[in-house]
Amino acid sequence: MSDTAQIYESGSPNVDELSHNYKETLAELHPWLDQCRRSYDDRRNIWGGKSDDLRKGGADAVPFEGAADNESMVCGTRINAYISLCMFALNRAHIRAYPVEVGDVARSRIVSGFLKWMRDSYIPEFARECELAANYLFEKGISVTYVGWEQREVTRLQTMDLEQIGAVAPDFAEMVMDESNDDQIVAMLQSQFPKLTTRRAKKVLRKLRKEGIADLPISVKAIDRPCVKALAPDSEVFFPHYCTDPQNAPYVHWRVLMTPQELLAKVATEGWDKKWAEKIIETQRGDGTRDLGEHYDEPVLKSSVHDNDFIEVIYSYQRLIAEDGAEGIYCTVWNKRHTVDNAHAKYELLNGLDNYPFLVTELHRDNKRMYDVSSMVDLLRGVQWIVKSERDSRCDRSSIATLPPSKGPVGRPKPELRPGGHITERRAGEYSWMDAPALDAGSIEVEQTLLNQADEMVGLSDPATDPDASIKRAFYLNKFLGHVRDVIREAYKCYLRYGPDEIMFRVSGVPEPQQFQKGSADSEDMDISIHFDSQMSDPETVEKKLASMLQLVQFDRTGKIDVESMLEFAAAAIDPVLAEQIIQPQEAGAAKIAKEVAEDLSKIYSGIEVGARPTGSQIALQIGQNYAQVPDVQQRLQQDEAFAERLTKYFDQHQFQITQQQNAEIGRLGTEPAAFQGVNNQQ
Repeated sequence: MSDTAQIYESGSPNVDELSHNYKETLAELHPWLDQCRRSYDDRRNIWGGKSDDLRKGGADAVPFEGAADNESMVCGTRINAYISLCMFALNRAHIRAYPVEVGDVARSRIVSGFLKWMRDSYIPEFARECELAANYLFEKGISVTYVGWEQREVTRLQTMDLEQIGAVAPDFAEMVMDESNDDQIVAMLQSQFPKLTTRRAKKVLRKLRKEGIADLPISVKAIDRPCVKALAPDSEVFFPHYCTDPQNAPYVHWRVLMTPQELLAKVATEGWDKKWAEKIIETQRGDGTRDLGEHYDEPVLKSSVHDNDFIEVIYSYQRLIAEDGAEGIYCTVWNKRHTVDNAHAKYELLNGLDNYPFLVTELHRDNKRMYDVSSMVDLLRGVQWIVKSERDSRCDRSSIATLPPSKGPVGRPKPELRPGGHITERRAGEYSWMDAPALDAGSIEVEQTLLNQADEMVGLSDPATDPDASIKRAFYLNKFLGHVRDVIREAYKCYLRYGPDEIMFRVSGVPEPQQFQKGSADSEDMDISIHFDSQMSDPETVEKKLASMLQLVQFDRTGKIDVESMLEFAAAAIDPVLAEQIIQPQEAGAAKIAKEVAEDLSKIYSGIEVGARPTGSQIALQIGQNYAQVPDVQQRLQQDEAFAERLTKYFDQHQFQITQQQNAEIGRLGTEPAAFQGVNNQQ
């Protein structure tokens, strides 16, 4: 642990200590940064001396200049395969909130729908951030995601004239021409346009008097939503090198690159120090910000080229103890090259947070320390280089066989072993072609064996030859889905702390919009899970599962199975988009059937013969019983035989449909279903 790590909260940050701690942390993480850089190169087949034509060159080229220098995408192919599987699993996964207490049972279902809506719509670019998190997980071995809440207003300048301003402030048009009352007019403008400063309000007033129009700041929308960002563990977020549990670390540093415009926006929306922002915009633009995706020799503080407009800003989170013994998470915003006079942009206690807003998942948990982790590249690196050497050797042999070197007496030309080159012999006068190297038939077999070994190591081999393949694949998918589950759970907690009291949302498979009322962040606790079955991507498997599930209905004696929910799930499994269009609430379905039956009865009453609808016979018969009790209908039934015949035929058809369903059940059971006091006990 660094000697400069702060323990107690003192009312203000010590930026000099934070700067020293930050540099020391990066120095201690230097081996880890090198490991990530190597994994980055190996995944993308980057190596020293690589040429665009994939040929070796220079005096040290082996076996000859121009020899093959092929790429071998063993690591990249398998990582990309898992990224595809992870994103497919995320899109098809079922998110469910399970109640922890008995009283939460009714609420758990709507919370499940709300969590699904958060994933699909509420959290901006959620899928993109999850894809980044998956890439970091498999390539670097660690995935870190920040979860917070974004709450601000977006303001734009809008040109308005006196008439438009008068619609907002009715007395303004009369007052604007009175030059002796400027202070009151400025105050009125600021009351109607809160983002308007006093200086700008006076300028607007002068322009209105002169030209009749002016630009005024208008709030176009309010952003109030969760914020999720996947962070590169080797260039954006840094924990202590000895860290075993990220949530128990004494500090976390988050490195962010911002434009000057973003900095000034933070001053306006989050209360950052304006003088600090203006100072680093003036002096630190482009300093230490080169190559965000690559690690850099930070401890030496080498000067960077000023090649961009970004400004490096560091968020330092610390777990500190106050005087009364209370523990809290404190955040300091600062710049590593501007620490004079304890300069910082903001220092605050993150109220309501018990943990750091960072979620960390390691690909392989084979060591207590967080940074002692192996990535998928580490597993496949050896196989990749051997496969490359086998391919290079076959290409070189093929090149020599296609254009073998010539042989001749010692002397000119200079001997050169390469395709089309020349080698010398002692016996003069003998010219010939060099024999091509013998074909190594085992090279292809060796390569295929290595590729099969690579697939077997990471669970991508054929289950027919590797019975454990599905278990290994599930291990990696569960790592990713577990990380996403934690992110969604934390985003939900952020909503309970900072979100609006009520919100409307819609999800696929549920056609009507739902209203969600948030509970208390302290009292409500849900067990959130994400389930994905890889077999659900197979249409035949889905069909078999749904058929088996529907057959369970006949064994439901107490009504435990929700048939309506089962139909919704079955329709969503077949086609979620189509299901959203055709599935309607049960109440709406009954109302629709009642309306259709009423239309049929009106036609029958007017003399038109109408046949029974294909669905809703039970509801139609209930309506028919009430309809027949209406006095004028009873009178006409007795007097009008044609009307009575049409009405009887209509309801007989509905009764026949019900009888047909009962006959199908009798055919299945062999007898009439058991019943008690008219209630079917076998339905």
